[in-house]
Amino acid sequence: APVTGIIRFRNAGPSTSTGTTYALTLTPGLTGVVFGNLPAGVTASYNAGTGAVTFTGMPSTVTSGTIVSG
Repeated sequence: APVTGIIRFRNAGPSTSTGTTYALTLTPGLTGVVFGNLPAGVTASYNAGTGAVTFTGMPSTVTSGTIVSG
């Protein structure tokens, strides 16, 4: 059965973050993993062997209080 969800990365502050990286690990071995709520220009790929999700195109600078959805 499909599993859906929303991923949000938030800078809780108090300062702007620079050089920001994003990490997400899911259960290894899932099939049909799709990320449909990504910001424009962002892609995500899931490695079924490790469960690691790699995001490309996410902002590296995030101001305080900003939420980046994925």
